Amino acid sequence: MLGFNRIATISDYEKDKRYPDIETVCKMADFGSVSIEWLLTGRGQIFSFPAEQAKQGTDDAKSKQDDFVIVKVYDQSAAAPPAKFPDALSVDSLCISKNKFSANITAIKTNGMIAGIDKSDTAIENGKLYAVWLEAEGVVLRRIFVRQNALELCPEDRSLSSTTLPPDSRSEDFIIGAVRWIYIP
Repeated sequence: MLGFNRIATISDYEKDKRYPDIETVCKMADFGSVSIEWLLTGRGQIFSFPAEQAKQGTDDAKSKQDDFVIVKVYDQSAAAPPAKFPDALSVDSLCISKNKFSANITAIKTNGMIAGIDKSDTAIENGKLYAVWLEAEGVVLRRIFVRQNALELCPEDRSLSSTTLPPDSRSEDFIIGAVRWIYIP
């Protein structure tokens, strides 16, 4: 039913020896009548539709799948400056709720997490988290603080040093977009 080529596949998933691709995750959720969010994170509503409908085998599973979209994920190390971002081949895909998706959002993999970057939101707001392009580091996530004489780009990891830019720096030169969501596998 799920198209596994060998019996050990499920055992490998359970032991974290390998991970299912997004199509398999969607099939597993549909087959088990569980929500994709619950299957991936263990949070949220377990069943994708009421149990009594699951027993009846209605078409509600298909309509619930329509609540999700598959987005391409790009590797932060292969990403480019704002004008060319992402300028790389996708390295993965992620199934997310449609209410967290818009055409302006690009997903990047960085530091073991996946961040949804809204490329249409580049206006600098004090304390907001952005994906930024730094010549020495490439695309990184930084919280921007507007100081009197500078823009301070602070990493979430306080053991890393901040980057300071002149206050007249143009956002289109270094800001890729605001972070809208973060997924930590």
